[in-house]
Amino acid sequence: MKRTSLTLVFLSIYGIAFTQELTKAENAFKNSTFITFNTNIKPEQLIGSIIYYKEGKKDDFEYIPILKSDQLKKIEPIYNNNIMFSTMVSKSNISSAKYLSIINVNVAVNYMLEVILEDVLDYKAPSFASDADIQTQALFYAGILKRQGYITEYIDNVNLCTLTSKVFSEQRIEGQGSYFVDASNKTFASNDEFTSKRLISIHSVNLTLFVDDFKVTKLTDKLSTKAKSTLKDKLASKALAETNAPETSVPSYVIANKIKLGSKEVILSKQ
Repeated sequence: MKRTSLTLVFLSIYGIAFTQELTKAENAFKNSTFITFNTNIKPEQLIGSIIYYKEGKKDDFEYIPILKSDQLKKIEPIYNNNIMFSTMVSKSNISSAKYLSIINVNVAVNYMLEVILEDVLDYKAPSFASDADIQTQALFYAGILKRQGYITEYIDNVNLCTLTSKVFSEQRIEGQGSYFVDASNKTFASNDEFTSKRLISIHSVNLTLFVDDFKVTKLTDKLSTKAKSTLKDKLASKALAETNAPETSVPSYVIANKIKLGSKEVILSKQ
């Protein structure tokens, strides 16, 4: 379907509205620890897992599922189906938002993209802060992995979004197609089809901070009532510190594309 955009309308959308929508989307990811576009990973594979990586290599990690089958059965997808934004972006806009960096990274300066970001679903795992079984399972493997030189984190929330885009090039309008006019009266048109990519964002709890204080040497160990209370207080303090941390223009999450399934057997054989 042909589409036109008046200059004044485009100025409003591309300037004020785009900034607002970019901020809105960025805020949705600000509590994420990682974002990945790895097509070999599904969100349901990651939820309730431990991820582990070496210092300075946060973008390259392995994961192992630690939940039991009865725990996994209780985790159902929460469908959001919410369009977070639908707008035109330039190459500079793409580079300013890390979660857009995967889209058409080779697009030239004189190209524009129509981008639709849809929040599809969430998976939420039992909370590490309040679930005794999760604490035992997570801290058991975290302790072993720390001794092997890894940083470990427990994934308690996984979100799936789709990024749909279409490239527009600067050109004269000829025949049918989608097109718009920018603030400087340049005309951009496209006869391309939309392409879609998956965006998986991960929220996790850093376990390495707790393994020395709350030692779990076997999966049958149970934290004492006092230890549970202390752990809960430490997690609450950490969450409060993150909430009150000063806002920065650079998002704190890491783009991680090197992700692979680890082996419990290998980990346990080295303990």
